[in-house]
Formats: sequence, C-alpha cells, structure tokens
Amino acid sequence: MSPSTLIVVGDVVQQDWSSAADMVEAVERMGVYATVASVEGSRLDELEDELFRFQRIVVSQPELRAALTREGVAAEHLRSLVENLLSGKVNSATLALVGEAVTRPRGRTLEQALEHFGQLVAERAQHYVAVVRAAHVLSEAQQERLRTALSRKYGRDIHLNIEIVPEVLGGLSIQVGDEVIDDTIAGRIAEVQRRLAG
Repeated sequence: MSPSTLIVVGDVVQQDWSSAADMVEAVERMGVYATVASVEGSRLDELEDELFRFQRIVVSQPELRAALTREGVAAEHLRSLVENLLSGKVNSATLALVGEAVTRPRGRTLEQALEHFGQLVAERAQHYVAVVRAAHVLSEAQQERLRTALSRKYGRDIHLNIEIVPEVLGGLSIQVGDEVIDDTIAGRIAEVQRRLAG
C-alpha cells in the first residue's frame, strides 16, 4: 500500500463505527472517490455513461453476466476477463470500478454494484442521475430541455442516463433516486387497466 493509503485506512480504523459493515462501506466510498479524483471535468460524465452502458450490457447479455458472476472463480481471473473485455474501450477509472464491482460485489448483484458506483460518482460530481426510459432517441435539444427542467425541480445539476425501451410506446419514464415519474403511454394504459379492474 502507498503511504497515503495507510494514513487514510489508519484514520478510518481509529473512528467509532456502529458496525463493521459501516466501516467497510466508508472505505469503499473513499476508494471510489479516489478513483473519481483521477478524472477531470467532462470526463466525469463519460465515466458515468460508461458505467451505465456496461450495466445495461450486463442486463441484456445473460451469458456475459454468468461469466462475470460465476462462483468459485479466482478474482484475478475475473479481473483479467474484465480487462480483456474493456481495456482500450473505456477510461482507466471505468475499468477499475467495473473490476471492483465484478471481484468484490459485497453482497450486491453485479448490476446493483455498478449502479451503486455510478451513484457515488454522481455524488462526488455533486449532481443527481436521472435514468430516462424513452421509446425513441432524444435529440440534443430535447435532452437539454429535460436536463434543465429536472435541474430546476431538484435544485442540482442532473446527469441523464438514457435507455431506449420501445415497450414504453411513447412519453418518458424518469427515475431520480427513489422517485419515479412515469409519463409513458404504456404507464397510462396500465393505470387505466388498474382502475377498470378496481
């Protein structure tokens, strides 16, 4: 370990923690922050985008997910697999965080670990992440209007992670933290069906 890492870990260990899990969470958070510190300005958005895109790839590719989450496989082998998949395609911070999510999920699914790291990156960048589900690609102007409206609503800069989901038919579903705004055609149809059934 580097001398600065020893100092930080020494300080963490000396604190009073309500549980060992809280201490591990704090160390993990500092590790993510240290990784983020190597990324400047607009590259933070790139880091968030790359984590989000990789999470969506994992969700849509069951064979890849199975290979990355197979039990009993050495961490070195899994890290090598991640490097073979992503090296030269993503920035080094993304590669490091995906490697951590794969080799040390700490009781989370791979998707949850990637989402957690994405949230920590957003927190460090001092903005919120809005996961937007739309039936069609949004133009730059539409994205900017949405970003501005959400920033006004939440009082903080918003980073958009846009997922194209044809099943929503039209409109948008927007999730910021635990809050979901569903203004999709599919959502409206489902609401009408619930009312008719009730």
